[in-house]
Amino acid sequence: MLTAITREVSPSLGHCELSFVPRVEIDVGLARAQHYRYQQALATLGCRVNNLACRRRFAGRRLCRGRRAGARRSGGDDPAGAASRRPEGASVASTLGQHRRLRSIESPGTLEGGDMMRVGRTIYVGQSARTNASGIEQLTRLLSEHGYAGFGHDRHCDRP
Repeated sequence: MLTAITREVSPSLGHCELSFVPRVEIDVGLARAQHYRYQQALATLGCRVNNLACRRRFAGRRLCRGRRAGARRSGGDDPAGAASRRPEGASVASTLGQHRRLRSIESPGTLEGGDMMRVGRTIYVGQSARTNASGIEQLTRLLSEHGYAGFGHDRHCDRP
């Protein structure tokens, strides 16, 4: 059975850190209702939904393929990632580690899940302010151990 790990929507969602889009007001109540419907859709599709308690400061996001999972290390101008997101990894890793063997991107590598796309057994990764060449190289090496190919782009992604 597939397992989906989700986290309740934080009441501080409206104050999230933004890098590439102008701030607009976020309806947290609507986001919670949409998230609930998302969890229900996962359950309808046969997933066991493991719902983590709300953390006021952040929501976790992890990469899972087969029997392996990777904790991405978010980057940006600060090599350790956005200060508001630094604790994110540890908060989800303990739960995810119950289901998968974890592999991590190590410093100085950074990798943002939103900069990645999977097509079949190929992972495409764009270099951006949050994903660097070291992170792409590490991911490619980790993926190749499991029959995946990784391709990075050596120029920064333009985000709208």
